[in-house]
Amino acid sequence: MPKNSGRTANITKIVENLLDKWPFVYDLFKMDAANYSGIARTIAAQVEKEAGNPVKINAIIAAIQRYAQKIKGKPLSKEIFDIISKFSLTLKNDMISITLKRVEKSYNLILESYKKINWESGERILIFQSEGEISCLLDKNNADLLLTNSQDEIENVEENLSILIVKTPPEMVEVPGVLYYLIGFLSRAGITLIDFVTTYREIIFVVHDTDASKTFEILDDTIKSSRKMKSN
Repeated sequence: MPKNSGRTANITKIVENLLDKWPFVYDLFKMDAANYSGIARTIAAQVEKEAGNPVKINAIIAAIQRYAQKIKGKPLSKEIFDIISKFSLTLKNDMISITLKRVEKSYNLILESYKKINWESGERILIFQSEGEISCLLDKNNADLLLTNSQDEIENVEENLSILIVKTPPEMVEVPGVLYYLIGFLSRAGITLIDFVTTYREIIFVVHDTDASKTFEILDDTIKSSRKMKSN
């Protein structure tokens, strides 16, 4: 094995880990529009810190080039940027998910909870069902009715959740790849999606409270960058 092969592999891994946290750089690579030298200068200090010794800028550039070659491909459709540029984003904390057995009592309790929702004040309730269970995601302050009256029906309770509500234009249903594009950003940033829901005019991402700010930042940056691309 060449003398420096282990060191090169280590630098490559460090650079890849850093770039994985930069969603927009990923797409610049795909469009072959990235400034490798500029990126290298930006991350040089962090690379050296993680490597534990000085690293030549050319070695960092080479690692960036290897990373770019892995993910280069057909540029994203301009239609995707046009759609995302029309998004608006809202974050809501203190949500709770309650999963119940799919029985009549559960339906009745969820219906009563639904009637308590103050939509004008921003409260929310989302209801999902499968063959054997029904889940309800709602504000924690509206969960007492379910928690205190359905002990025998409760299958699971998950607290400390947040939802990110993305208002979408109706024409999004005609453009393939938008949701894949967004989820790719979140996945590469290490965000765990508890769930996501799509409707005609909304995408709702469910995450842990601890991931809420990071998720909001990624989605907000995506929207702002898409608007810039559209205006150029």
